Amino acid sequence: MKILAPLILTAFLLTSCQSNGSGSFVDTLAVSEQSIDRSASSSFISPDEQSYAILQPRVQKTYLINGLASAVPFIGYGFTNLSKKIEGGRLFSYITPVEGSLQAAPAVMKDILAAHARNPDVEINLIGISYGANLVSRIALKLHKRNIPVHYLGTIEGTHLKRIPPNVRTADNFTCTHLDCTRAKARLARGNQITRLNSYKFNSSHIPLGNNREMHNRVLHQIAAR
Repeated sequence: MKILAPLILTAFLLTSCQSNGSGSFVDTLAVSEQSIDRSASSSFISPDEQSYAILQPRVQKTYLINGLASAVPFIGYGFTNLSKKIEGGRLFSYITPVEGSLQAAPAVMKDILAAHARNPDVEINLIGISYGANLVSRIALKLHKRNIPVHYLGTIEGTHLKRIPPNVRTADNFTCTHLDCTRAKARLARGNQITRLNSYKFNSSHIPLGNNREMHNRVLHQIAAR
């Protein structure tokens, strides 16, 4: 393709959503602010190629995995409310870790593989809370082994998180401050210089964090981000 003019240096910028005066943030910790793809920052695309990319319709699949006992309404209500804000989002709730590991996680993996087979450009979003955060971190690792990218990984108050592999474009880790909070930190896999990882701490307890408005807004922002 003919290059018409000095070409445009591409970069990927993501910004954190700001609080709208509610004051629920205790602290915002930037664990890692690394480039999505360092090689991309030195590549060039023509204006015609840029226009073509912008015109392509986005296809997204978003999966939310709730925590233990989340099938009980007064426990899993936070992710139920979040799922209603995400067009096409699929919510998986359950009672025991057996259901989570043997039913919910395999169902998500199966659906992702089918979606990716139909359209390799599909954007995958994985969001989990508590035990569900553990599960989405495992799913992201399995997708890495299959060379399937993850557009966004959101982990809220997990307990045993897998290290984040480089197939994940952007990741957010949310924790809280009360006595029942797990405060589990998300970490990048060794050598991962691609994923942009951010961590946030809220003045909340474990279950209510799933329904936190600012957390919801951050997740929605990241799903929509290009």
